[in-house]
Amino acid sequence: MHMRKTSRYLLVLAVYLIAAGAIHAQAVEVRIRNETDFRMQELYLFSDPDGARGENLISGSPLFPGGEVTVAATGADRFLLAVDSEGDRYLKQNVDPDENRSLRITLDDLHFGAQTVASGVWELRVVNDTNYRLVRLSYRAAGDGEWVDVDVDSPVAAGELVTQTIPLPSGSATVDLRAEDEDGDVYRKSGIRVDDRRSVRFTFDDLQW
Repeated sequence: MHMRKTSRYLLVLAVYLIAAGAIHAQAVEVRIRNETDFRMQELYLFSDPDGARGENLISGSPLFPGGEVTVAATGADRFLLAVDSEGDRYLKQNVDPDENRSLRITLDDLHFGAQTVASGVWELRVVNDTNYRLVRLSYRAAGDGEWVDVDVDSPVAAGELVTQTIPLPSGSATVDLRAEDEDGDVYRKSGIRVDDRRSVRFTFDDLQW
């Protein structure tokens, strides 16, 4: 009889913990305001500083200075990352959507620290400084090897920034990058260091003839 009571108690406890976790992970609406002078191209809320970012919460809809956007968050989210049109990053840590449903991005949040991505991957940020849409992005270990396409959801418009997390070529500290525009013209940059935290800008100077 004692074993039955213990088993029943453990079952009830497990159900309670699962339910409590589900409630904690339930989505809530958070309002985010851009109080900088720069247009935000990317916005992420996430729980693990060394994990994947997930989807850009404002994909295709930049957050302009003074603008606000309402996004879905969970109680587990603890980090807010924004990337502006110049590739600069803004990071807020220890956010708590359950307690604070309104967050502000300011110049005080500018983040120049190490990349917070999992080891073995690289957060590639590309800015299109041409007048044409870039329809294809590729990379390879510097100097040789096969080109690997970056999975870009849609063409990168003129002036737009796109961020992709890609696997690092094994043992390589530098990579070559290649872009192709809608007219089939190819742009190429060589010897980009993967620990360089600036955005990579494709310009007409990178055209390959």
